[in-house]
Amino acid sequence: MSASLLAALAVAAVPGVASAVPHHNRGLTINVFPNPILAGESVVIYGQLNHAPVSGETIVLYHHIAGSHTGFTKVGQTTTGPTGTYEFSRPDGVVMTNRSWFVRDAGHPGVHSRTVNERV
Repeated sequence: MSASLLAALAVAAVPGVASAVPHHNRGLTINVFPNPILAGESVVIYGQLNHAPVSGETIVLYHHIAGSHTGFTKVGQTTTGPTGTYEFSRPDGVVMTNRSWFVRDAGHPGVHSRTVNERV
């Protein structure tokens, strides 16, 4: 087997890792507040699912830390409210460096947000 095929299989075997930034398909919005932040400040990541059904869907949050070579990793999940809204809170002391965020609808893997860059 080639090295690139082995690497692709290794990434596919790890469910918490997303190997590439998804292309935005407008089915799921994402916003980050505040942006930029000082190192260690709290961050809220929020948005809305626009793909039926909207209520009770599991939304998975991924991040990529700037300068790392690991790709995107899963950092949390939550459930949408009655109108499709969701929210993640990253408390003080967690976000210390620049990173990128995106979310995915766990029940519909093709539904995902754009990627948002958080500046620290």
